[in-house]
Amino acid sequence: MDGLVNKLKIAIIVDNPKRDLAANVLLANELALRGFRVFLVPHYIQSRELVAIKPHITVLNYHRKGNDWLVEYIIKLQSKVFILETEGAVFVDFNKTKEIYSQNEDVKSKVEGYFIWGAKIYNEFIKNNIYPTSKLHLTGSPRTDLLAPMYRNAAKNILLNELNEIERRFFLKKFFLINTNNALINGKLSDITATRDHLKKTFGYEDSYIDELFDEQKERFYETIELSKRISNKYPNEFFVIRPHPFEKEGLYKEHLHQFKNILITNTGSIDGWLTNCKAVIMKNCSTALEAAISGVPSISIDWLGHKHNVEEIESISLSAKNTESLFTFIDEILDKKSNPIDSHQESVKKIISDLYYKNDGNNHKRIADIIESFLEKTDVEKEDKKVVIPAPNFFVKKNFNSVIKNILGINNYFSFRKMRVLNPNLPWIQSDFYFDEKNVNFVLTAIDSPLIAIQSKEQHDKHYVFSKSIEITK
Repeated sequence: MDGLVNKLKIAIIVDNPKRDLAANVLLANELALRGFRVFLVPHYIQSRELVAIKPHITVLNYHRKGNDWLVEYIIKLQSKVFILETEGAVFVDFNKTKEIYSQNEDVKSKVEGYFIWGAKIYNEFIKNNIYPTSKLHLTGSPRTDLLAPMYRNAAKNILLNELNEIERRFFLKKFFLINTNNALINGKLSDITATRDHLKKTFGYEDSYIDELFDEQKERFYETIELSKRISNKYPNEFFVIRPHPFEKEGLYKEHLHQFKNILITNTGSIDGWLTNCKAVIMKNCSTALEAAISGVPSISIDWLGHKHNVEEIESISLSAKNTESLFTFIDEILDKKSNPIDSHQESVKKIISDLYYKNDGNNHKRIADIIESFLEKTDVEKEDKKVVIPAPNFFVKKNFNSVIKNILGINNYFSFRKMRVLNPNLPWIQSDFYFDEKNVNFVLTAIDSPLIAIQSKEQHDKHYVFSKSIEITK
């Protein structure tokens, strides 16, 4: 195996770089140190990228109802598939979320393994037959490794590298973090009509229930705006950072709050970095409260607002503000520094780490690497570069195969007949918030003291796809 390792290629799909890149780099670095060729592949151009890279292993960012076709597509590229869920801790209420997972037993049987965030989720997967038990691995997620003590300084330095001058000033002064979660009505990736269709197809929600969700988020959005104004005026010498959900637009918040000099609205960087210098988190049913608790940062829940998908664990470790006055009381207590409110929740925090995050030892990425390496040692994977033919998943054949494949690979974006010139199909992604390159990856590698570097490997460029933008971790 040792002599063959450097021929084996592993692709790791990066969903949202703001949230996932540093964690994915941790895993990629560990696998590369073990001798594998490892590529970080942008989620939004993954179909084309995988054709070019031809990986032996693909670590996919999730497997739900809507992407059975993608799992089949990757398998037909002769790549083994593992699942590393990006949102594992927010789906713990299986009575409300179990329907989102794939129910295609044939496709699930072809997946080699599924990495689980914590014990509670692991048990729910088994209880609800979400996946075959033999394919489940309780490892924790690399995302929470950045919250472990050994990586907190790295998380802070990664963030500081990304901040502009104003953001850096807020961060260094210490601040209160206000997290929002209103992506249904303020989505960055789709309008309300598209969101409604997605909720119907993915979750099976009725129109009446979707209307309730929209109304609830509208109320939260405008209440957050008014509450931020009141907080800013009451505490003029304190700094407040409003951090919209990664899939939310910032513009509406800025439109309403731009005149408040002690309020910053930003989605720059990953949450683990912001928590390293944060006084407290103010939110309603946001998973950041769980990450804050692990980091020793108190959270205040705005409990006079409604939320249909309350997570029990979030409520158990949050200070419950029943109205504006009790919120101000909690802020005053935190500013007085007489005690850290999180101290009274230590037993709950320990249970949450076990239930939702497995361990807080910074080694989740190493456990995942162990399983992948062990799998490759036991499996006769193809050793030489593969002659990949673009596959035709069965359900494509029933439709217009040519148009679907062209859409997936972006072939219609390669050439403009009107302008008679070659186009770059990556341009929409490059101009989006989900773009990352070797500079972003190299800074993470430097922050974690890795001896490796990131490059845009020329070896990926071949006749199948000349616009490849994935990043390889190498010596």
